[in-house]
Amino acid sequence: MNARRIITLLISLVIVIGLGGCCALQGGSILFPDQMLEKAVRAELSKPFFILCKDELSSITMLTARNMGISNLKGLRYCTSLVKLDLRDNLITSIDELRDLKNLVWLDLGNNMITDISVIAGLYNLEYLDISGKDNDVKNWAPLVANVQAGGLGGGSTVVLSPEWTVKSDGSYYEDFEPVYKVLEDAGVNVVFATESQ
Repeated sequence: MNARRIITLLISLVIVIGLGGCCALQGGSILFPDQMLEKAVRAELSKPFFILCKDELSSITMLTARNMGISNLKGLRYCTSLVKLDLRDNLITSIDELRDLKNLVWLDLGNNMITDISVIAGLYNLEYLDISGKDNDVKNWAPLVANVQAGGLGGGSTVVLSPEWTVKSDGSYYEDFEPVYKVLEDAGVNVVFATESQ
């Protein structure tokens, strides 16, 4: 191995160690299993290359990642300063990664494949929530009720739902949803039943 190659390798090693060291000072590095989610995060940070650090992620306040084929939200839990999150029109099945995003005010999960909304119960700052879409097959509304009863969604807030799982063809509510609607209505929440085009 000639001297030039050794120098090149040493410089590369110093750069890699230096970048890793920066992340050590910034809470460690983070990898996103979902490349499209990583792409959206990198675009928001204006950081197309190099290692992503946890502390960098905590600086993001808004993230739009619509229609990107995202299915895995792992890593998003470090975006703890998020106020607005738009994940509409993706392939998301689990929203567990949103559990620690307590600053969320605006959340659009429309047109995904979500069945469990347990996380919503603890997001008390929400003022806008969209879980509409025929593939968002939500049957347990208890987390939504828990959020409202804990002082989360309330007067002036908006919740967008699908009529497929809430409203019968005759305009009456399904038996499991009717008490939920009453809780939302009594709290002053504006409930919107989205059509397919929305």
